[in-house]
Amino acid sequence: MTSIVLTHGDIDGITSGAIDMLAFPGAEFYFSRPSQIHLDLQRMAKDQPEVVVVSDIAVDATMNKVLVGIERAQGGGHPSAVGASMNRNDFPVFLERLAEQVQKST
Repeated sequence: MTSIVLTHGDIDGITSGAIDMLAFPGAEFYFSRPSQIHLDLQRMAKDQPEVVVVSDIAVDATMNKVLVGIERAQGGGHPSAVGASMNRNDFPVFLERLAEQVQKST
């Protein structure tokens, strides 16, 4: 497995997921929701995907759980695209930018 698409099961999530599948043909497609995204990321970490795309999932109250899930997945994140594809090589930059945004908002 090289790519995974995780998206919300509502109409805009399904639409986002369909667009993601165009960008990542052959990716495995799963539905998730804010309360379980961290668990899904941890479960998928076992397969060590190269790319994880998360779309239309709000993560405000569960951000720490999501970050732990991403760390366990050895993923990463594009520094300027929240909810975009996650690449393990970009993970340190993602965490740094996320910390900067958290500091700005407090």
